[in-house]
Amino acid sequence: MNTSSDATFFVTETKLVVRRSYRAPVERVFQAWVDPQDLAKWFCPGADWSIDVENVDLRIGGTFALSFAPPGETPFIETGSYRHIDVPDRLAFTTTLQRDGAVVSLTDCDIGFLDLGEMTEVTLIEKGGDRNFAAERAGGWGATLDNLHRVLN
Repeated sequence: MNTSSDATFFVTETKLVVRRSYRAPVERVFQAWVDPQDLAKWFCPGADWSIDVENVDLRIGGTFALSFAPPGETPFIETGSYRHIDVPDRLAFTTTLQRDGAVVSLTDCDIGFLDLGEMTEVTLIEKGGDRNFAAERAGGWGATLDNLHRVLN
């Protein structure tokens, strides 16, 4: 069974850092971040939310697009472009999050995957927005990273 250690959150004016550990090999954890079938199972803050992965073009400059929504609500549309790919150690991308045609956020995400043998530590760094945005994203990322355990089981 996969379990995570308690998450570590660090929030500054424009940066959120989240660390989470998973009982899974680093290659499997990395795959969950880039495989469309895996992403469709976990990449949202609610276990009952719908997710539609429209595109994942895993290459530098390649894009991704997905949407997710709570039941009965208007979906969030997330698009981005990959800036750095180092399988299975690091993944970096830009994101634009929209809802109802309005831009909710523009951010840069950098995800590190540290092989700890039977465990993998994931460090997510998201930059952009203001302090309120980063604090709000901490809750969303916390729930989203909790959902990742379902895929890794």
